[in-house]
Amino acid sequence: AKLKAAPGSQAAYSNLAFDLLADALANASGKPYTQLFEEQITRPLGMKDTTYTPSPDQCRRLMVAERGASPCNNTLAAIGSGGVYSTPGDM
Repeated sequence: AKLKAAPGSQAAYSNLAFDLLADALANASGKPYTQLFEEQITRPLGMKDTTYTPSPDQCRRLMVAERGASPCNNTLAAIGSGGVYSTPGDM
């Protein structure tokens, strides 16, 4: 594939790059990325309602953005690039 710009000359966001980074971190540590996320980010910051896999109780408290939509989806497939559930209190 042809480069869109010379390396270091432009910035661009890539979901795939963050997903690959999450995989690399998990492989390097020997731990699932969800465990790293909890150990390195949410637990040290005291974030008790921030997760990739909300509990049934957390799902009941989520806002529904549109009728018929499920507020509680499995987001583990895009774990590095998003899909984190949280609350204003945790933020």
